[in-house]
Amino acid sequence: MFRYLTDRCHEHDPSDIDDENRLTYGPLGTHQSVRLARRFLAYTAGSANSSNKQLPTRARFNMNESDMTSIKLSPGKISHELRLPLIANAIFGIAMGLLLLLAPVGGWLGVDIDGWLRVFGALILGHALMLLALLPKVDTAKLAKLNLSMIAPYPILMIVVVVTGLVSRPLGQGLVLVDGLIVAGIAAWHFQGLKGERSATLPQHA
Repeated sequence: MFRYLTDRCHEHDPSDIDDENRLTYGPLGTHQSVRLARRFLAYTAGSANSSNKQLPTRARFNMNESDMTSIKLSPGKISHELRLPLIANAIFGIAMGLLLLLAPVGGWLGVDIDGWLRVFGALILGHALMLLALLPKVDTAKLAKLNLSMIAPYPILMIVVVVTGLVSRPLGQGLVLVDGLIVAGIAAWHFQGLKGERSATLPQHA
């Protein structure tokens, strides 16, 4: 289209221009053709300048998007925060399981249920070994959620044992409450790690 307009302008003699610098004839009116050609040139130049001005903005946008992607794909701290409470739970479970299996815990508590305490110790030991076996194979967040659902009721159960008088000796009551308090701390550790993971995966707004 631009070539057609310029060709039409060159076909006319300069004498065709009147005193007011207007071309007086042509199929479209040559004056109109010149005006269209000038507008086309101005539009082309303006589009080029506009594209050049937008380059820094696009570059900045790509940089910000890359930075956000690198943050989302950096789970080191989040994974570390979730693995630590799981490992702590496993270590404490192994210690408690062996203690219930090998030590005369029933005498300390003032109850004569050594057989049930050994069964309970075997369950705790199995749970701890399961955590260590699954930790390198299963998604850490999913394992932490599952483990939290399993250990969260435990502190409440220990309080019920003391309040109902199932353990009568003060030494036994103290041991039960300390046990429940440690498990409650591990459960809270799980909860904080999962909460930190959820906050880190949410989109960050400026």
